[in-house]
Amino acid sequence: MAMSSHFGSGATPFDPATNPTVLPPWVLPGSGESCPFYTSPIPRLGFSSEEVERFGFWESRLHPEDRDRIRTALGSEPQPSEVLTLEYRILAADGTWRWLRDRTPRPGSGEGLRLPGCITDISEEREALARLELYHRITSILEGATELFDAAPGILEALARAGDWDWAGLWTVDEANEHIAFRDAWMRSGQGLSAFKEKSKGLTFRRGEDLLGTLWAQGRVQWLERLPDPAGYPRGPEAVACGFEKACCFPVKVGGNVMGIFEFFGSQPRAPQGSFTEVLRVLEIQIGYFTERSANVESLRRSEAQFRALFDQAPEGVFLVDLDSKAVLEGNCALQSLLGYTAVELRHLKLYDLVAADAQSIDLNATRALQQEHLSLGERDYRRKDGTTLPLDVTIRLIDAATGSLACVIVQDISANKRLEAERARLMEIIEATPDFVGMANEQGEITYGNAAMRRLRGPDSPEARRPIREAHPEWAAKILLTQALPTAVEQGSWRGDTALLDLEGQEVPVSQVIVAHRGEAGEVRYFSTIARDIREQKRVEANLWSILKNLHDLQYAVEESLEYSVTDREGKILEVNRRFCELSGYSREELLGKNHRILKSEIHPEAFFQEMWHTTSVRLISLAITGNPVVVHIQET
Repeated sequence: MAMSSHFGSGATPFDPATNPTVLPPWVLPGSGESCPFYTSPIPRLGFSSEEVERFGFWESRLHPEDRDRIRTALGSEPQPSEVLTLEYRILAADGTWRWLRDRTPRPGSGEGLRLPGCITDISEEREALARLELYHRITSILEGATELFDAAPGILEALARAGDWDWAGLWTVDEANEHIAFRDAWMRSGQGLSAFKEKSKGLTFRRGEDLLGTLWAQGRVQWLERLPDPAGYPRGPEAVACGFEKACCFPVKVGGNVMGIFEFFGSQPRAPQGSFTEVLRVLEIQIGYFTERSANVESLRRSEAQFRALFDQAPEGVFLVDLDSKAVLEGNCALQSLLGYTAVELRHLKLYDLVAADAQSIDLNATRALQQEHLSLGERDYRRKDGTTLPLDVTIRLIDAATGSLACVIVQDISANKRLEAERARLMEIIEATPDFVGMANEQGEITYGNAAMRRLRGPDSPEARRPIREAHPEWAAKILLTQALPTAVEQGSWRGDTALLDLEGQEVPVSQVIVAHRGEAGEVRYFSTIARDIREQKRVEANLWSILKNLHDLQYAVEESLEYSVTDREGKILEVNRRFCELSGYSREELLGKNHRILKSEIHPEAFFQEMWHTTSVRLISLAITGNPVVVHIQET
């Protein structure tokens, strides 16, 4: 069968050096020829002249999906001056599919002339277009997914079809359990593919183990010209049953860490394809963007959840308001509790309903808030649902000053604070009025406060004054405070003892003092307080008492040494005797106490004398000593 490699009379021979994208021409024979078409040798596809001229060779290299379409186009009735344009895939000698564009002027019906045609390799053009379509499709899939693994089935199918693979699987890294496990797959319908999927489901690999574990550890693309020996490959028998010959494995990285692996298997012979690798690398970038976006979306979701939790659970009353319309948009639980409204009721109110003030004041403060973005109004009265008012501390903050008038209003119930402030004021009045000395010192031992009594004693101090404790006490007292009192208060919480203060003239004022160490939430000492009572009068009274006691002691000694005496009750029972009485009577003190004076009776006096004695305040009688000698006893009623 005749072949031609030129365009006819005057045609310029094809020169691949000057036009590398245009392949050599081919000639379409007349309708009487039995084969669809012939072509001249095409060196760029790697075929020899002999191979190309072999009958049926060209058609056998057509992609299966293009054969019927090409036959239909070539068999249709030609139109006058029609230029037939065909685009199809040819399996080149290196195992890659090449896209060709074939443009040929067709003869009229019944014409058998051989007309020249031109074939152009448009593989790069079609691949670029296919990549763009694939990128768009994957982007659409990712945009419609909330999580990466939700998008996995669609991505696997798109990649498999783009690379003409029979199987596309996804394996994900489980860092907690330190292995990689099967996640999902797409597959063409075919014998053994379901068994291959079931086998994959039960497998896990550790880092560096088997093909996938090694890829996880290395983190780079692997093209397999030949599958591993089925005997040593976990899915080897199933892969053979599926007719898999070549494979590609690609790690998906996010932030430099492998988070998953795409694997592709095919039954058609194929060589490493740079364009498919490029698609996978772009996919990795897209997944990185998606992961970042998902993280941002998740972060936003968490932020919204946190805002809702903070809004609903905030101890202060919080509500959103449109400062233009003064409409309340939403109020939290604390506000509902403060004012007695439900959430639904609040959404039907305006600021005029809540704030116990005239409309002009409310409008003025709203305008100020719009201008200042953050406005602290201080104390304002708000109306409760039951008609009573409640003092609240009010702060207004614009949420977006650039685009609108939405504001967040934070209100805090200060009625309790006002009660505490009143109680504090009363306490301060008491502290200021007490005659006791009350003071405070910081943890460094510097005096920070003294009450009126202290100021009268020591003189007034400015609020900024920080005088050391030692300056307010004489040296001996300061030593006790610094070495004993304060350390004991820190250790035990308080200390009590007697010290002294110095007045304006430097005179010592004795005091009974209590020191207390006050601690913070973490247990650290924040400050000291003290109450000291002036005990000068007490000291004077004590001195007087000691003087009296000394005088009494001296008097008692004089009596003991100068007179003999005994003390009895009205029944004559002896209660006390002195030393000289014991010596005079001859009895010991123990022998006399509790006895009656009858043991000393001399029998000199008649009975009438003793009866009269008990009615006389002073009497002298004769008594007998233990020796039997008479003695004169003077008895006086006391």
